[in-house]
Amino acid sequence: MKKIILFLGVFYVGLVSAQGIEADINAIIEKAKTGNANAQKTLGSYYYLGSNGVEQSYSKAAYWLERAAEQGDSDAQYNIGVCYYEG
Repeated sequence: MKKIILFLGVFYVGLVSAQGIEADINAIIEKAKTGNANAQKTLGSYYYLGSNGVEQSYSKAAYWLERAAEQGDSDAQYNIGVCYYEG
């Protein structure tokens, strides 16, 4: 159930190869660094779940979800709450 909740608001990235995954993740990281709340939320969810070629990291997940939540993204606000609740 927890993993399903964290998919809330995460957009699907179509991937066909390992190189494609890396390129897509790099694009999301660059958008997240520029302040794009959707990219921050997505990246945070990927780190939380360890999905889409991203190694699981709760600290990185919290960092990116907090950035998106600070911009008023309600899905990120919910997901960061789940992170804090789960510890």
